[in-house]
Amino acid sequence: MKQFFKYIAFVVAGVVVVDIIVRLLFSFTFSHVPENAELRQRYKYEFGADTTEVLIVGASRAMFCYQPSIIKDSLRMSVYDAGLDGVGVIGQYLAIKKAVDHGSLKVVLYDLGELQMSERWNQGKISNYFPYYWADDNVKEVVDDCKPSAKFLLFSALYQYNSCWHDIVRTFFQKKTNDYGFEPLPYTGRVWKPSFWDEKNEPYVADPLAQKYLDKIVDICKQHHVKLIFTMAPGLGSGFKSSSAYLKAYCKKHQLVFWDFTNLPELKNDSRYFKDYNHINGKGVAIFTPIVAHKLKMYLSQ
Repeated sequence: MKQFFKYIAFVVAGVVVVDIIVRLLFSFTFSHVPENAELRQRYKYEFGADTTEVLIVGASRAMFCYQPSIIKDSLRMSVYDAGLDGVGVIGQYLAIKKAVDHGSLKVVLYDLGELQMSERWNQGKISNYFPYYWADDNVKEVVDDCKPSAKFLLFSALYQYNSCWHDIVRTFFQKKTNDYGFEPLPYTGRVWKPSFWDEKNEPYVADPLAQKYLDKIVDICKQHHVKLIFTMAPGLGSGFKSSSAYLKAYCKKHQLVFWDFTNLPELKNDSRYFKDYNHINGKGVAIFTPIVAHKLKMYLSQ
């Protein structure tokens, strides 16, 4: 029996040592992430929030469809695209909150895509924010609210960093973006239709947690006098009917601005301007972004 307890003590001590090493290693690595790496957006939200005046948020459609440099030149304001593929409303809340806390934010362009209000992209992504649970009060607030049981497990670095070790490794080998977070998509000659593409106009169902954080985004922008503009970038075909109707009704209820570009006439529903049904390519961006910039300039001059 004595030998058994020694063995247990040895195993526990080993786990503790490994946990300490993981914490030290990953903490050091996070602090040395390259300036424009995707990891900064996904976990740290260090996108120049201290100087950003116009913040573009959303998932992949925000990331690939809005070219900040064009908007920057038009408005003479600092612009950053914090859009990131696969990130739901909770992630957008954290990005906006980070920028608001620095005090320079004036405008938020929020491209609210099809899946951002889904449970999978919100409740299912909470672990993305674990690495900064102890260092960022905003992240702590969100995790405690969405997954209260996690705060006990987060004393372990093995649990805290489990969701992102592969991103840490990958980020040092990936190509860096240099246009204020924007990354254009190529034209491949084949236009892919996503499985969620809805051309039947079925009712749009929002996850209650996502709805809660969408309301929080609206509240925080109003409290800090930040102009919040919801947008939907162009799509191919008619797959945005239900989500567009949902967002239109939501904005009407809360007296918010909504710019629906889903069927932009200038793109003529032409597949040459699209990477897939859900995203315009670089050529499409060159047509679309100046339209957004001009509309935003006119809106801010009122």
